Amino acid sequence: MIMEEQNNKKERRSIVVPDQYQSIQAAVDAALPGDRILVKNGVYKETISITDDKSSIKIIASGKEVIMDGSTLQMNSNGFTITGNVVNVKIKGFHIRNYGGNGILLVGAKSCIIKKNTIYNNTTGIFVSSPSFDNEITDNSIFNNANGITSVNTNDNYYSYNMIYQNTGNGFILNQSNDETVFTNVIRNNQQNGIGINGGAAHILEGNEIVNNSQNGIILAAGLSYRIMNNKIMDNKVNGIQSNNVFAINIENNRINDNNTGILMNSCRNSVVKNNTINHNINHGISLNNESVSILLGNTINENGGNGIFAGTSLVQSSIYNNVIFRNSINGIHISESVLNTIQNNDIVKNGENGILMDQLTNLNTISWNKTLKNNRDGIQINGDNAHILRNKSISNGKVGIRINGNNNRIIANKAFKNGKLDIMNNGINNVYEKNKFGTSNLT
Repeated sequence: MIMEEQNNKKERRSIVVPDQYQSIQAAVDAALPGDRILVKNGVYKETISITDDKSSIKIIASGKEVIMDGSTLQMNSNGFTITGNVVNVKIKGFHIRNYGGNGILLVGAKSCIIKKNTIYNNTTGIFVSSPSFDNEITDNSIFNNANGITSVNTNDNYYSYNMIYQNTGNGFILNQSNDETVFTNVIRNNQQNGIGINGGAAHILEGNEIVNNSQNGIILAAGLSYRIMNNKIMDNKVNGIQSNNVFAINIENNRINDNNTGILMNSCRNSVVKNNTINHNINHGISLNNESVSILLGNTINENGGNGIFAGTSLVQSSIYNNVIFRNSINGIHISESVLNTIQNNDIVKNGENGILMDQLTNLNTISWNKTLKNNRDGIQINGDNAHILRNKSISNGKVGIRINGNNNRIIANKAFKNGKLDIMNNGINNVYEKNKFGTSNLT
């Protein structure tokens, strides 16, 4: 076995273009598995096809101006095409431009490395298609393409340290792929979304800088078990993160600021939004519609132009707790339609209107152990029914500490002091007040 490995190493060759072969394709055709092709500076107007009998070859630009140019080729031509179950091919250091198809196309590639290429003015910069898996796309500059990177029906690929910018469509698309990792990329100034994900499962988006894209920073449509962690998502023209019909998404430790809405979630279930900093967004910090069985935990939500947290329709069996919510222009928390939710142990301070506002179509919610301080209107305002308001502190709000306009609520062991108009105001019927401590009220 040792002698066989030594013989294989001896057989590996370096082929130089254009010294030995005038074209890159001719060098590829002559290469054996394991050979290295070194390409010198020049403009190469060709399209390169690498098939499964060329596994383990390395194609390396040996100068800084090794340019592949597709401007004179057919409209759907690709720069490099790696196809047919190719294994362990490496492409490094090329300028790839002006291809009507893709700068680099991987179809059925396994364990290939695409590294330190500059890819521009193509239809798609890099396109990865089924059944490709376990490839590494790293440290490339991808700009001025229609789309930067597209992955369709692939698995377990790793995209890292790429600069993806100024593409006329999306920076990055994952379509019906699974277990893809998008790590520490800079995705900015694209004319549609920074990252768009449609279907699939178990993606990890971590440590990326997603900035100043013309639509959403990240948009998700369907799929399950996504993890979005430790990203900077800033200055995107629509939403920082928009999630539609996703099951079990985890959004954690991100910095999300200066977008239209920080996080928008529509018809999602079993979501966790945890330990994010969400501020200076034009509209709401977090907006929820038809959300159920979800957790909002430990977020800092401040100085947004709308509400800190807004649930417009049908929030069900979800928990909002241990958040710090302050100086938002409207309410700290505004829940429009909801049932069986828990709002607990939040610090809600100096918001433009109310600390917590529960509208008429809210029912059977629990609001407990919150501190609502120095909000411009009410600390807590309940317009719905059958809520439990327990052990909250509502102090120094502009109008009323705890205002109950709904019916059949239980208001137990709260503290309300130094509020502008009254500490407790009851305008409903069949509400029960027990063990509260307050200065002023209209209770009789």
